[in-house]
Amino acid sequence: MPAGAPDIIVVDDDQLEHELYRQALGRIDGDLRTEFFSDSQAAAQRFAAWAQQPSTNQPRLALVDLYMPGMTGPDLLRTRQEHWATLQTPFCIVSTSSARIDRSQCRELGCDAYFVKPSRFAELIALLREKALPLMV
Repeated sequence: MPAGAPDIIVVDDDQLEHELYRQALGRIDGDLRTEFFSDSQAAAQRFAAWAQQPSTNQPRLALVDLYMPGMTGPDLLRTRQEHWATLQTPFCIVSTSSARIDRSQCRELGCDAYFVKPSRFAELIALLREKALPLMV
């Protein structure tokens, strides 16, 4: 993969979540290149740029929080459907919400998976290793 695209994109407005993902992904595979976004608008601009490039220069997985200020996870999914049709990156919503309506809305908008954020670090590692990372393109 060219140096321009990380393996994984994490879009979450909580800096503590960034650190938890960094540690968990490091324990799973220290060679995974991860880029973090606290601002979903900035992430949207990067996704738009990647959608203009060949699929070999795109992230292999996006982990996106559901509720963020400004552009939410569903907003990113909606924009993906409308403007980033060439983007091959699987989008996984990772949220504290287990509400059926949230899951349903995200599925309708084309998310590749919906995961409820675990409350324990070991469970986060297991979720990433067993469910999210196998979705990588």
